[in-house]
Amino acid sequence: MKIKFNKRKAFFTLTLLLTIPIIFTALPQSTTQTTTAINLTTQTNKQTCYIREIITIQGEFTQDGQPVTDGLIAMQIINPRGDDFAYRTITVGNPNETWPIEITQIKIEDMDGNPITAAKVDTVVRLKIRIENYLINQLDGILAYTIYDNTLIPILTVAVPTSIPPASYITETRWLYIPEWATPGKAMISCNFYNKPPKDGGIPYIPEKLGFFYITRNKETQPIYSPMPESYKIIPGQYEIYVRLPPDEYTVFGQYQVFTVGRISPILMSSASTAFTLQSEPCPPQAAFTYYPLKPYANMTVTLDASSSSAEGYNDTIIRYEWTINDPYNPETIINEGTYTNPPSPLAYHTFEYGGTYTIALNVTDNEGLWSYTIKPITIYPEFGPTANFTWTPDPQIVNRTVTFNASNTQLGWSAKLKDFAQIQIYSWNFSDGTEITNTTQPVIYHNFTQPGNYSVTLTVVDQVNRISTITKIVQILNASRVPWDVNGDGQVRMDDLWLVAIHFGETPEDPNWDPRTDVNGDGKIRMDDLWLVAIHFGESYP
Repeated sequence: MKIKFNKRKAFFTLTLLLTIPIIFTALPQSTTQTTTAINLTTQTNKQTCYIREIITIQGEFTQDGQPVTDGLIAMQIINPRGDDFAYRTITVGNPNETWPIEITQIKIEDMDGNPITAAKVDTVVRLKIRIENYLINQLDGILAYTIYDNTLIPILTVAVPTSIPPASYITETRWLYIPEWATPGKAMISCNFYNKPPKDGGIPYIPEKLGFFYITRNKETQPIYSPMPESYKIIPGQYEIYVRLPPDEYTVFGQYQVFTVGRISPILMSSASTAFTLQSEPCPPQAAFTYYPLKPYANMTVTLDASSSSAEGYNDTIIRYEWTINDPYNPETIINEGTYTNPPSPLAYHTFEYGGTYTIALNVTDNEGLWSYTIKPITIYPEFGPTANFTWTPDPQIVNRTVTFNASNTQLGWSAKLKDFAQIQIYSWNFSDGTEITNTTQPVIYHNFTQPGNYSVTLTVVDQVNRISTITKIVQILNASRVPWDVNGDGQVRMDDLWLVAIHFGETPEDPNWDPRTDVNGDGKIRMDDLWLVAIHFGESYP
């Protein structure tokens, strides 16, 4: 029988067969939009709010009338300009899914690309986010992230349409400006990935990934390690997400739209929306300041910095800083005034002549005549003398070989008289071996011991204002005929000595092959420090 091949019919059949899986794959997506089994509600705790006020986005998440125990809730807030204000994706319970992608890296770097853990206000750093795709096909979606300061005010929000190649990754890199009004302390980076924005009914592919860093001010040597307030709360069937409105000059007053999507699986979801209004009314500025150094001493000039104060009203500016220094020995009022177009410096300086605890008050006034006031204590520490210290090499040494003593790690003391750290004028060495005490103006000195033994070496330092500090340490000097790093005793430190220690590495006296010669430092175990002692004397020879 001869069969006639119909090309057009074959092409249609093949096309239909290829299309059927796509239809069945897409079918559950369309049914989830009409399901009534999943229900998410959303509202705010207040209809109107003001700058820096906490807004709570809250609601219920149920399935067949029962609290959802495992799922994700995504949130997107849009400001009156239509720009993204904040994103979050919070986890309900412990969703047991195989996630198609993973955010594997969130970090910040300095301008040179070096990883950092803290960023100063009014500076720019670089944010890096890495996302890996575990699927064998390309994944398209929206990478959305929000950086929150220590009080949960969004500093920056970005949503980037992107595609992740199959079984590969992408890296999102962006410059991040830390505004002056950002509260110092622990800051949070919330990273999310959606198939489309939640406002369009998009669902999260994965739970959010959080990164953290610290925001600092001025020349603080250490970040303020203050904890973050709770950013959301989950109880069975109910959720709360917290956010604040920033005191930024670009803050827009009006209605903010909130969109939420709750999902139990990629095909079981529900969405909701609500709104709140940011009201514009006169807002007084917020007074705040820091000082440095963080540990000031008597007669040390302290820098007071009010750049952390913020003008809270829309497009307002602080035009006056008034400092009241409650120093009974040197009371002072410092006023820095300016104009709207030429604001004053937020810096002031004061010298506390004596140690003690005092208070500093700050009053700030904005261009609308509104003001606020803050006060904080400051502890001034009394002056202190030097702290002698020294090291020596090699350790141990053998007789008639030079030992190098170095007192460079002696700590300088603060002098109220000099208003500075007092430099060391004299280093006095007593080697306790019958030689005379040696005085020098340099921290490094060399000495030979002619007899083996343990010597009490004493260093006494005298600084510019004649303050004295003394320290004594035991220095071990060995007999040349019994140098422990000449393990095989042939008078030379060579590879065979290193080899002997290496083949017994990790042994103790309980081991059947224990060789006490290889325990170079005599601590009862063959370790890296034994190898190190042989290595630093490598090439030496002894009579």
